[in-house]
Amino acid sequence: MHANELNSAQQFIEIPRRIFQTWKVRSPLPAAFELWSSTIKEYNGTYEYVIWDDADNRQFIATKYPWFIDKYDSYEKEIFRVDAVRYFELFHFGGFYLDFDVECLQPLDRYLSGNDILVGRMGHDTAFPNSIPNAIMASKPRQEFWLYVMSHLADGPASGDVEVVTGPKFLKACIDGWNEGEGDQRARIEFIRTQLTPELAVTDRTRRITILPPDEWYPLNWNDPAHQLLRAEWLNKSEMSRMNKEAFRGRSTLITYWAHSWDQSIGGARNVAG
Repeated sequence: MHANELNSAQQFIEIPRRIFQTWKVRSPLPAAFELWSSTIKEYNGTYEYVIWDDADNRQFIATKYPWFIDKYDSYEKEIFRVDAVRYFELFHFGGFYLDFDVECLQPLDRYLSGNDILVGRMGHDTAFPNSIPNAIMASKPRQEFWLYVMSHLADGPASGDVEVVTGPKFLKACIDGWNEGEGDQRARIEFIRTQLTPELAVTDRTRRITILPPDEWYPLNWNDPAHQLLRAEWLNKSEMSRMNKEAFRGRSTLITYWAHSWDQSIGGARNVAG
């Protein structure tokens, strides 16, 4: 192994201390987003914290992944692009992607070592198509799994049900296909690898995608009517009471309020605001 390859490999021993969020514009943010993002920075003060807006996202794809820009531009709504860019961003930089309606209850350091890619489970029904949301994800850089995801984006549709095309149903289908060893998996990876510039040529074979139990990142299940009542109450206040927060803190590191703000201000359909 050449020295530069060795240095690159050493950098990828653990998930980087980097947190990425994206919104339509960098500022002003909705007041609730400001509040929730402040908890992320409070508990993770040593992390690089990055906000990109829609223009930043497009510039990143156009500059670093120009082979995908035509597909990126062809998506019928911005939310498709907001979903897609987070997978490229995790491959490129690694670290944590968090939607903007995520509150941090404990430091993220516990997830840095011993994991290649981390996602969370919402609810206990593993067959539920939305059971692995793309609202919170963590990864080492250059994981081959993200090349597999890119390949499905590249040859997938540009319109339709956003959850199926680029969102949580899409992510779950990719994880299921990866874990089941989809027959053309290597071919898909190698095809995308040929599209990458030399700076992105060093990739890491993904050994394990860890799916965390529901209490870790998604203690609120929007598919549970009882949880929906709590969610509605806390969204109206923009935060939980101190008592409730302490109860969650004992078992949860993050909590997602499912603000459903991707096509409007707080309140609406699926949250992919991030």
